[in-house]
Amino acid sequence: MLTGTYLSTHQVGQDGKANVHLSSLLTLPELLQDIGYETALFTPNPFVSEATGLDRGFNHTKSVKAVPESYSPRHEDVLDYWIEGLRRIFQSRAIDLARTKHELKTTENEVLQRHAKRWLKSTRTENSPFFAYAHIPGPHHPYLPNADYVDCFTDDIAFSTEEAYSLVKEIYYGGSDEIKREIATGLDLSHNEWDAIEAMYDATLKHMDQTVEEIVSTARSESDDLILVVVGDHGELFGEHGVIGHNLVLHEKLIRVPMVVSGIPDVVTDEDTMTQQIDLTRTLAEITGVVRDQFEGQDIRDSERKYGVSQYGQADFKAYLEYNQGFDIGRFFEKPYTMVTDGEYKLATNVERTELYRLPDETTDVSELKENHLQRLSGVLKDHDIEWDRNDEYENSEFTESQIEQLKDLGYLS
Repeated sequence: MLTGTYLSTHQVGQDGKANVHLSSLLTLPELLQDIGYETALFTPNPFVSEATGLDRGFNHTKSVKAVPESYSPRHEDVLDYWIEGLRRIFQSRAIDLARTKHELKTTENEVLQRHAKRWLKSTRTENSPFFAYAHIPGPHHPYLPNADYVDCFTDDIAFSTEEAYSLVKEIYYGGSDEIKREIATGLDLSHNEWDAIEAMYDATLKHMDQTVEEIVSTARSESDDLILVVVGDHGELFGEHGVIGHNLVLHEKLIRVPMVVSGIPDVVTDEDTMTQQIDLTRTLAEITGVVRDQFEGQDIRDSERKYGVSQYGQADFKAYLEYNQGFDIGRFFEKPYTMVTDGEYKLATNVERTELYRLPDETTDVSELKENHLQRLSGVLKDHDIEWDRNDEYENSEFTESQIEQLKDLGYLS
């Protein structure tokens, strides 16, 4: 979204590794900074950081990550972490060391929120326009809500709050390795168990919603000429296609995410309107006068998107096969692939194979029966020159061991 380009263009992460994005692809904040904007980045994610070059153009950056060092007296944000951490501990009803450690580990929402609000308030004393990007710590496995939200959605499930929490902890707390083991060995869970897992996930969503509300409210109080965009990163799978989390596939439940836009006139949308994150980049660039040829999206004010495009990088099946040599990898695309949909039909294609689905079915290949739709959707990719072309000029990003483990859990690294 920061470069306004498809994965096959910026290629950061297409091979299961994190590369530094090419300097020839300017980011939106770089362009805005050049015309006098104050720019700020708030992120808990090392993928959006100096390591990948996605911090370019931000004259204020704040990396937020609750690690043991964050609670050290020498850490610059120690007070913020301990204020929230102690509040969490006192709020929690359970005396459990692992749960306490998790409460302390997941204070990023509140700490990021505080930093974003402070910066927004500081812009009031300046006359410069501003652009802020906040990568909110979202609802991500292990889906363990903190004490404020843990019982928000447990009234209508068969499990108690503690039982639901324990179930999620058992399945997801081991991180990406445990998730791969669960997928490889089969997801033998009952309907009630899935309900319990989704209740915990919804609780983490509610926590994120509250964080967004706090930041948006502050932004509105500091400016009466504001464009606000709130957009999801990705969805989650709960057993669909034999997958949990958000890896391996471009299932509709992963790629259809909510987006809310405020402050851009003449945009009439509803929940069925198709648009993409890169469309926002072009639209904001058009509004501010910094549009470049590199932007591959559409201006959401001028046209209604007829096709949606998503891409997935190189898959790595090694860990799945170590857990289960009989794991059916034939269900998935191994090499980077592209998906294009018109809302009724969905094409998935790469250099090795092409499949066509009639939604909502995403398992039955109907390409031989629907040749006209296959050619039509293939033509969309050709017309827009969307293809994978590895560029060897990329530099490898450098991360700490803890950042590498975090990025594996987040699905950025294989």
